[in-house]
Amino acid sequence: MTLRNRAKITAFSATLLFASSAVASTDTLLIKEQSYNIYHVIKNKTLLNVTNQLTNLSGVMFKISADLEDDVINLKLVADDWGTAIGYLLKDYNFTIETKNSTIKTVLVTGRHGSGNTVKKRLEKEDRLVLVASDFADEIPGKYKRFNTGSVFNVTLPLEQLNDIAVGDGFILDLPSGQYNVKHDNQIEHADGSSTWVGYLDDEGQGYRVYLSQGEAGVIGNMYTPDGAYNIDTVDGQTVLIDIDKSGLDFARYDHDEAEATPELWR
Repeated sequence: MTLRNRAKITAFSATLLFASSAVASTDTLLIKEQSYNIYHVIKNKTLLNVTNQLTNLSGVMFKISADLEDDVINLKLVADDWGTAIGYLLKDYNFTIETKNSTIKTVLVTGRHGSGNTVKKRLEKEDRLVLVASDFADEIPGKYKRFNTGSVFNVTLPLEQLNDIAVGDGFILDLPSGQYNVKHDNQIEHADGSSTWVGYLDDEGQGYRVYLSQGEAGVIGNMYTPDGAYNIDTVDGQTVLIDIDKSGLDFARYDHDEAEATPELWR
């Protein structure tokens, strides 16, 4: 069985699991968090790092006073729109929003107020952190260039680090789309030498899954979070993370190497 065919099966199985989990009682602990337009978990990051991530996700530019850049942020952004999310992120700060045609374009953060004067300045060391970093050195692979801005990220995925995590162990998975406590609950080795790594989002519930299939061509997979589903693909050695809802990508396009967004979403 080829890597892509197995990924298709994995994706189909994941779809069934996710669909059944979404309607399950919260008593089963499959779903601890319901779906949201914006669900972004921030653990032990500087304000500058957080706003850089949000710029990539939302298109909003942040201008921050230099003495605020190293403030340490730990919170969960849950909102229906970016205006609400930004307001909650900056609840301890003085800030001004600039808009154009009712769309937020720029946020100016000038100082702290109230409880913001006690913001921590020192990052805590994370012993179990797996960083999936955005890679801005290379262009997005050609087959994804017509997808909506902010829906496809080049990333570096530390597979060796993931493979070193024993089944049953947990860690923080740091993605461009947010941070999650992930529990590794299965590792499947296949006869052709490839493997499938399986885990779930511990804080959000076992209905939110992570599937990564690794073979000679690279890694492909799926991830399900309260703010939507993501595909992971490898194109000519470059790993990409695709926000399915934003991109217009049909869910399980693993029959062919080419993926196309729906024409109405092309820009």
